[in-house]
Amino acid sequence: MAFDVEMPVVTSGIIYNITMQVEKQLLDEWLIWIQQEHIPAMMGTGCFIKHQLLKLMSSPENDDPTFAIQYFASTIFKFNQFESQYLDQLLKKISEKWNTGIVFYTTNLEIVN
Repeated sequence: MAFDVEMPVVTSGIIYNITMQVEKQLLDEWLIWIQQEHIPAMMGTGCFIKHQLLKLMSSPENDDPTFAIQYFASTIFKFNQFESQYLDQLLKKISEKWNTGIVFYTTNLEIVN
């Protein structure tokens, strides 16, 4: 895995994090969907300046893989705009698309440094 791509440094703002556990048999389809549909829809709101897709390393081998997708908002205003205008419809799309095939939860984080 190469880490030679420079990512923009974000030193303040809000991170909207979605953690998803994906059933193994759905993983390939989910990865395509998350990269081609979900992330572009989230970034298309104009509320976020960057994102990261991460895989949890500490999942037991028997468990379904777990991922976190982090979206970086530069200001609380942008995050509040996302929450009020887009959040419900985007979460509904996840639930409708994957039903019980994934379990997900969200967290909001403030960047301290």
